[in-house]
Amino acid sequence: MVRPADNLFSKAEQAIKRRNFDYAIELLQQGLKLDPLNVEQRKRLRSTEILAIQEKGGNTKGDFKTRLITLKTQWAVKKLGMAKKWEEQIVEIENFLRLAPQNVAMLTALAAALRSLENGTEAAISVLQQIVELDSGQVETWRQLGILYGPVDPQKAIACWEKVKRYHPEDKEAGKAIRDLSAQTMMKNAEDRKKSGKGDFTDLLASADEAKKLEEEQAIIRTDDDARRAIERTKEKIAKTPNEKRLIRQLGDLYRRLKQYNEAEAQYKLLLDLDPNDLVAQERLGELQEHIYSDRIEELKIKLKDAPDDADLQAQLARAVEEFEDFLVVLLERRVHTHPTDCGLKARYGEILLKKDRVDEAVEQFQKALVDPRLATLSHANLGRCFKAKGLYDLAIDEFQKTLHQIADANSSLAKDIRYALAETYGLKGEFTPARATMEQILAVDIRFRDVSQKVVEYRNKEKD
Repeated sequence: MVRPADNLFSKAEQAIKRRNFDYAIELLQQGLKLDPLNVEQRKRLRSTEILAIQEKGGNTKGDFKTRLITLKTQWAVKKLGMAKKWEEQIVEIENFLRLAPQNVAMLTALAAALRSLENGTEAAISVLQQIVELDSGQVETWRQLGILYGPVDPQKAIACWEKVKRYHPEDKEAGKAIRDLSAQTMMKNAEDRKKSGKGDFTDLLASADEAKKLEEEQAIIRTDDDARRAIERTKEKIAKTPNEKRLIRQLGDLYRRLKQYNEAEAQYKLLLDLDPNDLVAQERLGELQEHIYSDRIEELKIKLKDAPDDADLQAQLARAVEEFEDFLVVLLERRVHTHPTDCGLKARYGEILLKKDRVDEAVEQFQKALVDPRLATLSHANLGRCFKAKGLYDLAIDEFQKTLHQIADANSSLAKDIRYALAETYGLKGEFTPARATMEQILAVDIRFRDVSQKVVEYRNKEKD
């Protein structure tokens, strides 16, 4: 028996052959309303949308205009998600993706909605795979793939968690998942061998020494001694397979953990000798420099605690901080270019640009970071700071108010910080009554916050003038 959805999918296939992409998209969307878990047809929909946009010279990831004309759709997506109306939410997400089929934030929302449907795991995995194909640096997507693959394909799950560890070597969740899945796989292999008459679990290990090494490898590295033992084991493995990139990277990470930075740098550079396009090795070298700068700054701060009036130490610290910030500008610019859909990088890049008074460039990064709902609060706050610095006070006030509406704890440090900035902005604009009232809101909960008491008096006096 032919299902209604199959008729729609068949017509869509014919429309694609005639390059009638818009009609094909309509048919595919209608079919997927009837059959939302059809993985292949959703892939076909996405590729057709991309072809349609590319044919017209558009942006498949969406742009500012896309965000403007889809505001109603974005609100519907958020509202339906909160109501847990997953199938309706999927329809609205697809309405957005028709205009921006490679928008990572909305693809992520689609995967989450599909996962919430009964038997939706395979469909969710398919969408998440599309995301990492667009940008392999999407760490949280690899994490979700690891979680979803865990019960159905431990080997694929391990590979995904390894990706998480590659970008975040000290990620505890990833480390635990890899150990648990590896043990699970080993036990299954042992059971299979026992059933086939080839031996039991102990037969899998060539010797007691090998068993001990395996146990050590699966142990969490908590101390420096653990790391040193892990270095020796990794060196032994590298001696057998000298060009194994995973092992070389692991050795570099272990050296970095012990703050043996020269040795770590040598390993990461070796990776680049083997593969000049190894993006992970490039990022590791950047992270290594970050560690070196951070350690130097921390060392100077400790010295200053013992000698707070030492002008030479103060100058050294200021110089070290400035050099670190200059380094971060270059590093983060490169990372944003390498991972164009990573909103977290954009937000961090914007923060360092703002520190360096490159305000217009910072605004651009914060506006792009707004695409990720998790970054919206801080991005609005930083946009407010940017507009305040530019003297665009009305825009700054609007951004600060948006920030306050999104902060759950009205008495948090961030809320007080934003209220202070909002009050200052009112003051700079010459509106001293709301400036004073906003400062009084801080005073009511924390009289010791900065110079809030003096500010209240200052704005009250200016009201009278």
